[in-house]
Amino acid sequence: MQRPNKNAVQYLLALFTFIALILSYLFAKGRLSPRLLGLFLLLAMAGVFAALVSRARSYRARLAGPLTRERQDVTRKLGILVIGMLAALLIGWLATSGQPMAPRLIGATISLLIAGCLVSLIIRAKAPPGSP
Repeated sequence: MQRPNKNAVQYLLALFTFIALILSYLFAKGRLSPRLLGLFLLLAMAGVFAALVSRARSYRARLAGPLTRERQDVTRKLGILVIGMLAALLIGWLATSGQPMAPRLIGATISLLIAGCLVSLIIRAKAPPGSP
């Protein structure tokens, strides 16, 4: 059985950031309309979300056994990721102050959804084996 790459999430987020920077540059130069920018960023975010859900499922499968050092490491990393997601939410909320409320709320909802999924994984990882 092939072991999943531990740095897949970091690579994925770095790729999304790189794509967002390129799209923002094209938008700033006038080569990309606001509608296309939003569409491409939405598609990129959907891809990141799908990959994160897939990664969360692989974590869930690895957390099914008894409490081991690997499980403790996974729960610690997930906790750090939750803190990072909430920090990114706060920075994004402050950076977009004065902008239309609907896009801000959509971004906040996506961030909170991902953070909630990660918290759910942490709770399941810390629960004793055999509990629901």
